[in-house]
Amino acid sequence: MTLNANPSGRRKALLLAATLTVTGLITMSHPAASSESRVLAWENLVPAAPEIDNPFDRLSRDQLDHLGIVARTRDVTAMGKSSAELQDRADEAKRVLEAQGLDIDALLTQREEIIASRMAAAEAVNETLDGASIRMPGYVLPLSFDGEKATEFLLVPYVGACIHVPPPPANQIVHVTFDKGFEVQGLYTPVWVEGAMSVGLGEHALSLVDGTGDIPVGYNLEAVIVEPYKE
Repeated sequence: MTLNANPSGRRKALLLAATLTVTGLITMSHPAASSESRVLAWENLVPAAPEIDNPFDRLSRDQLDHLGIVARTRDVTAMGKSSAELQDRADEAKRVLEAQGLDIDALLTQREEIIASRMAAAEAVNETLDGASIRMPGYVLPLSFDGEKATEFLLVPYVGACIHVPPPPANQIVHVTFDKGFEVQGLYTPVWVEGAMSVGLGEHALSLVDGTGDIPVGYNLEAVIVEPYKE
């Protein structure tokens, strides 16, 4: 099992979710599932991002640096923390960019639109999985027990998620119910789960050291099989 050693904060996680899921939240081999179940990896839970015309791909390194100076100066000025030196640098950067025919205001507006689009895509769920019979690996965060067995839990892609580090995007958390129950070995027991998946954003209360936290969830699974993870 290959884990992501450095999961990041929520905003960064949203912007990079697609990359993170592809490059290593969980990399596992796929043992045979029942004939009707589709074996999923975590990246399958993230829908394909829409194509975006990114004007910054066409800018030079120097142009990006100058634009960054202007953007940072506007940000700190809005917070009342600007300085004469910083403003002078921004004015010079603006003169250089305008001399090259670049529309600074339009570029910065597009920057915000691209960030918003990427964040929305990172949180979006894969509607094609609604009603699908699936099998996938993950780590268990128990929610409810019947004796020693967990009958309800969150399935997450890496150790530490939701407790030691901020939760991943909702489309990287699956709420699992399993009436038979599964005996867990503490937090983050690695498992395979199999059953019927449904798509729908919601929240589930998770007990933490300092209280209870509401964890956003993008998928639900009525499990018919929960078994220890084996390659």
